[in-house]
Amino acid sequence: MKKNILSAAALVLLVLLAISGCSKTGSKNNAAYSIVCANFPCYDAVRAVTRGLSADLHLLVKPGAEVHSYDPSPQDIITLQNADLFVYVGGESDQWVDRILGSAKKKPPLLRLFENVTLLAEAESLEDKAEDHSSEEISLDESDEHIWTSPANEKAIIMAVKEAVQKACPDLDKTVIEKNAANYCTEIQKTDEKIRSVLDKASDPFIVMADRFPLVYFADYYNVEYLAAFSGCSTAVESTPASIAALIDAVGAKKLPAVFYIELGNHKLADVVAESTGTKALLLQSVQNVTKADFDAGETWVSLMERNAKALEEGLAE
Repeated sequence: MKKNILSAAALVLLVLLAISGCSKTGSKNNAAYSIVCANFPCYDAVRAVTRGLSADLHLLVKPGAEVHSYDPSPQDIITLQNADLFVYVGGESDQWVDRILGSAKKKPPLLRLFENVTLLAEAESLEDKAEDHSSEEISLDESDEHIWTSPANEKAIIMAVKEAVQKACPDLDKTVIEKNAANYCTEIQKTDEKIRSVLDKASDPFIVMADRFPLVYFADYYNVEYLAAFSGCSTAVESTPASIAALIDAVGAKKLPAVFYIELGNHKLADVVAESTGTKALLLQSVQNVTKADFDAGETWVSLMERNAKALEEGLAE
């Protein structure tokens, strides 16, 4: 009988501990805030800012998934509605947000990163040149969404995330948040300097992207010229013979040692151009998403952009 009483008491204690550990009305210092991130760049920024603190991070677009075709599952919607903060970019790939939250009775605090940087139009590509867009105007939601590819924008994103987390999660240590944000901005700056050093050594900072081009902010920031097969959010997978010829001609005219493609895509076009020109096909990270292996290894914006520095060093004309 005594054993049963002890068991019951232990069970009650475990339940009380579980409740107190999950409730934000209990010990605030031990509470875990729920922060939902739409894609990897959002997740990476929040992870950096909340490092060492009690925050549960949820990444909606899973590693290896195609960002542009993401559609939230019922569980994703529940997780989002119960979040203490939702961080998203706000571009073309996030059009589902208004649809999901527009009529929802319960909405989390939102951080739309589009509102924290100067927006640019999508890169002009060979695909675009084949059509007449001269009379079209670019609206806010038609701007290129890959804002994080510029180091200056990435710093602005970190600062915006820092302020949003401090406001939405008031019991997290603000001193730690400030320190984390400052440290990550320092890392971003060092990576920026590495990339700029590589570009400064190039005789002609010009790249041929035989793929989608989600690096318009990167190119604008570093004053890099480019020729791209497709725009950043293009759904096209096949290029026309004329476009392939244009890519091949550009590689030859500029005497480039390599042609580039982006992560998680079909790099057959880059392989064709590389084979036709006797050059290499190299990966240039857009950081829009990562493979599961890279995610599990803890790769960051900084580590992926440092890969870009090495790829550019190998792939630019000297």
